[in-house]
Amino acid sequence: MAIDMEARGFSEGFPDSYGKSRGKHEGNSLRETLIKLLKSESKVFTLREIYARIESFYQVLDSQKELDSKYPYPVIEHEIKSQLNILKSAGVVSSPRRAGWCFNP
Repeated sequence: MAIDMEARGFSEGFPDSYGKSRGKHEGNSLRETLIKLLKSESKVFTLREIYARIESFYQVLDSQKELDSKYPYPVIEHEIKSQLNILKSAGVVSSPRRAGWCFNP
C-alpha cells in the first residue's frame, strides 16, 4: 500500500529522517507508520491514542523513549507531532479538532 507522496505535494527528494528501516515491517518510516495507523480506523484519533498505539506499528527506539532535552515529554512524542504537521501541510491528514488527527482519503 504505497501512498503517492508526490501527488500529495512531497518532492522525490523530500527528507524522511526518521529511519526507513526502523519500522516493525521493513521499509516503514515514522511518517508511513502514522499514515497506516490513521487509516486503520475511520475515526479521529487523539494524540494520546496515537502515542499509545504507535508501538503496535513502529519499533520505537530506547533513545526515542527518553525525555527530550527541550520538551518535557519523550522524543517520540515530539517526532510524532512534527510528522503529523508535515502530513497536514501536504494534505495527507487533517486535524478537525484540537489534538485530534485523521487520514484524508
